[in-house]
Amino acid sequence: MGDWIHCNVCIRMPSQDSEQYPFYFTSCGHIICGKCYETAPQGHCMRCNKQANAVKINRNLRSDLQMYFRNPKELLEQYVKNLNAVLDFQSSHRQHLQKARQEQAGSSHELLINLQKSQKKAMKYVMSAQLAMKQKTERERKALAEKDSLIREIEKLRHHAQKLEQMLASNSVSRNSLQSPHSVGRRDSIASIERSGGSSSGGFATSTPISDCLETDGFKLTGGNRSLSRVAAAFSRSGIEPSPIALSAAAISTPDMLGLRKRSEK
Repeated sequence: MGDWIHCNVCIRMPSQDSEQYPFYFTSCGHIICGKCYETAPQGHCMRCNKQANAVKINRNLRSDLQMYFRNPKELLEQYVKNLNAVLDFQSSHRQHLQKARQEQAGSSHELLINLQKSQKKAMKYVMSAQLAMKQKTERERKALAEKDSLIREIEKLRHHAQKLEQMLASNSVSRNSLQSPHSVGRRDSIASIERSGGSSSGGFATSTPISDCLETDGFKLTGGNRSLSRVAAAFSRSGIEPSPIALSAAAISTPDMLGLRKRSEK
C-alpha cells in the first residue's frame, strides 16, 4: 500500500504498529482501519456517520476500485497504453470502413459504367428493331402494291381472253355459215367457171373467160367488159348476124380471132 493510506478516524497507518489491522474502503470514499470498523455501528461510516458499505482493501479488490490505490505514474502509463490501444482499434476500423466505402464507390462506378453500356446496347437493339420493322413494313407495302398490280393485270388478261373467246365464237359461226350446202354449191360453181377459162354453155367457144358474167335464158350476158358486151349483143340477135367466133371446119386460132393474121397478110 502507499504511504498515504491511513485511517480517517484514528489516523492509524498500516505499518505503524506491530499489530496488523485490515483497512476498509467505504462507499462514501473514506478509509477506516479494522479497529475503528469493528466499533462503528453496522452499515454506517464512523467518519461521516452516513449509511455506507465497506470493502476490505487487498489484492481481490475490484479493478475499478484498485486504480484509486495504484501509483499515478503506472496508472498514467497504463492509461496511455489503453488510450493507444483504443485509438489503434478505432483507427483500424475507420480505415476498414473507408476502404469498404471506396470499394463500394468503385463498384458503384463500375456498375454505373456497366449500366450505361447495357443502356447503349439496349438502344442499339431498339434502333435495329425499329429499322427492321420499318423495312418489313416497306416490304409489305411493296408486296401489297405488286399484288394489286398483278390483280389488275389478271383482270385485263381476263377481259382480253373474253374478247378473244367472243371473236373465236363469231369466226366459228361465220365459218359454219360459209360451209352450208348452198354456199358450198355456189362457191364450187364459181370456181368451176374460173377453172374452165374460155368454155361457156351453148357449145360456143370463147377466147376470153366470162366468169364475171351470168348465163340466163336467151343467152343474155351482162358484164362490165366491152368485149363481153359485144359478145352479149351478138348472142341477143338470135343468129341474125353470124358470130365472129362460130365453129367452122378450119380451126380458128387466137390470132385469127384477134385479126392479127389479116393485118400481117396485108
